[in-house]
Amino acid sequence: NLRFSRKDRLQLNISQSLNDFGSLYISGTHQKYWNTSDSDTWYQVGYTSSWVGISYSLSFSWNESVGIPDNERIVGLNVSVPFNVLTKRRYTRENALDRAYASFNANRNSNGQNSWLAGVGGTLLEGHNLSYHVSQGDTSNNGYTGSATANWQAA
Repeated sequence: NLRFSRKDRLQLNISQSLNDFGSLYISGTHQKYWNTSDSDTWYQVGYTSSWVGISYSLSFSWNESVGIPDNERIVGLNVSVPFNVLTKRRYTRENALDRAYASFNANRNSNGQNSWLAGVGGTLLEGHNLSYHVSQGDTSNNGYTGSATANWQAA
């Protein structure tokens, strides 16, 4: 059934390194559908960098989709902090604590709704082949959320 199936899609991804000052990126998609004039458009502009081992990014997204009455705009902040930065220990690949990190994500949309997600992740085992991430969050309109993931790769 091709009725309201995607007819075409344009996708854009551009990234520019700023050397020691991080990088800028822009991503976007625009798609049209058969038998309708409806279309979806999504863009995101962002900046990523790191400072003393702490990674962070700031982004702005704009979304105009079928079924969304107004254009949705979202500002987001992501931060990832390795535990060895918090403990001021010298990094050693053999120490599981040094391969762990804390993460935080916060978003606010144009309707004034907030969401946040905090978590812990890292790698375990001698070959570092078990990765894990556990997170807990809250959204203004959907309440609390949580997740736990683990991924093992054979050595």
